[in-house]
Amino acid sequence: MAHNKKVTWFHHRGIDWQVNANGSALDSLILRNVIELPMQMLDHHRKVFLLRFDVSCSSYQRDNRQVSALIEWLKTRVRKNRYSKRVGICWVREMHDAPTQHYHVIIVLDGSKVKHPHQLATWIKSYWQSYGRYHQPRYYNLTRDNESDLFEAIWHCSYLAKTKGKNARAPKVRRFSATISELY
Repeated sequence: MAHNKKVTWFHHRGIDWQVNANGSALDSLILRNVIELPMQMLDHHRKVFLLRFDVSCSSYQRDNRQVSALIEWLKTRVRKNRYSKRVGICWVREMHDAPTQHYHVIIVLDGSKVKHPHQLATWIKSYWQSYGRYHQPRYYNLTRDNESDLFEAIWHCSYLAKTKGKNARAPKVRRFSATISELY
C-alpha cells in the first residue's frame, strides 16, 4: 500500500522513521525492507557498512538478469576477500523518463571489515562498464549506539521505495528484491 505524497514519516518496529518521499508516494513493502536490511545486519554485527549506489543500463532489458548477475558477482568477491560473513542487498528497478531501466541498490556488510567504498566501487565500475553507468551517491558507517547515523541512512535509502517508475516493466518481472545471505 502506498503512502500519501505529503507523508514524511513511516512507523515501523515501534519507531517513527522520517522518509524521503521526494514528491512521490511510497511503497510500504519496499520501505519495510529498506529499514529492515541495516537493522537486521546490526543484530549480527556491532558495526555495519552501507553503500547506496545506482546503475543504469545502456539498453532496455526485459528482465533483471544483468543486475542479478552483478549482485551474485559482488557476493562472490565479498566472500573471496572475506569482507563480510553476511551481505544484505536490496535493489529496485525503475524506468520512467528514459528508454532504459536503472537500478537503485543498497549493499550492507560487516562494518568491522569494510569502512570505505573504494574497493567495492572499483569492482562495481569494472563489472558494470559494459552494461551502462555506475553512480555512487552515498555510504554510511553505522553502529548500534548511533541512532542519528541510522536515521540519516534510512532517510537517504527510503528513496528506493518511491512508487514512481516502478511499474514500467514486463509482467512477472520483479520490481525489487531484498535479501541477507550468509557467505561462509
